[in-house]
Amino acid sequence: MSPEDVIRAVSDARLRGRGGAGFPTGTKWSFIPQDGPAGAKPHYLVVNADESEPGT
Repeated sequence: MSPEDVIRAVSDARLRGRGGAGFPTGTKWSFIPQDGPAGAKPHYLVVNADESEPGT
């Protein structure tokens, strides 16, 4: 699958973030540019996988 196919599949599945706003994951991922000039700087996706509450 291409990056665009993955984003489309996630968008079609209507996956949402688990934060309070429930932001659509496919929309968030679509903000990362998929094309650029040759030799462009690499892109990184940083994910916060810990959604715990203080004291738990």
